[in-house]
Amino acid sequence: MTGMFIALRTFTARTSGGRPFEILEGITRIAPGHEFIAKFPDAFAAMESGFNRDELEMAITAAHASGDRETLAVLQRKYRSLADRGSRSAVAHDEDARRDTKPVRSTSSTPAAARVGRPSEPAGAAAAPRIRWRAGNEVVRVSSFAWSQIGWETQHAGHGHETGGALLVDDGGRIAHATGPGPDAHMGPGFISLDANYVFGVERSLHDLGLRYSFAGRWHSHPRAGGLPSSADVDNLAACAELLERELGDRPAVALIATAYSEDFRAASLYAYAARCDPITRVVEITTAKIVEVS
Repeated sequence: MTGMFIALRTFTARTSGGRPFEILEGITRIAPGHEFIAKFPDAFAAMESGFNRDELEMAITAAHASGDRETLAVLQRKYRSLADRGSRSAVAHDEDARRDTKPVRSTSSTPAAARVGRPSEPAGAAAAPRIRWRAGNEVVRVSSFAWSQIGWETQHAGHGHETGGALLVDDGGRIAHATGPGPDAHMGPGFISLDANYVFGVERSLHDLGLRYSFAGRWHSHPRAGGLPSSADVDNLAACAELLERELGDRPAVALIATAYSEDFRAASLYAYAARCDPITRVVEITTAKIVEVS
């Protein structure tokens, strides 16, 4: 994210179109040239010299590794507060956009509800795509921030409950952002249905800040199971690959599964699966992928 700007204070800004947008200290990143940089020059700093958003995630990771539960609890409370505020901002932004007189669309050409789907349920009544497993050397790059978001969501999902969210990739194919399930999601033991409007709002809010992220798949947790996908997980990944074929280009649709060594997810692992739809045969090929954590 070299060249990005980070917010130095929390305040509500308005776009040139009059829409309010909540700026969060240490959380909101804005691309160079965005109108907010010119309108509020003292409110942002280049990330090379300003507040680094990844510092909090790095501190949480270090606290995990050292077993310092007191420090970890403090950091998690701070992170949860920031995440909650960010979620509310995205939802409010989405509601405001829907009231705008101008038509608003996602950065994706596929409807949000169709793209988000249900990670732990069958894809639906439509004919399921043909699926073939293959060996391969697929690599999925996950940003440290996205990994931390998944870790936080799993820790706060509730005992025995699955959680999950959408995976958003940057132009280079890196998973840069992982959303939570959203306030209107339905979750329970072995079940999760994401809040499509929430995911749509997050994606659009990031886009409004100059971050060209696009939907590439979903992640969810297996509180009492390993990292192998269920038949429903496989069907949903295949459906995602088929649905996003034109948008993904030569990049795969991705599914991440978070598992735990302990029931509170204080030691979690991620498992990755990648899928591509052959444009001629319409067969979806799925492979186990290697995860590489990147900055």
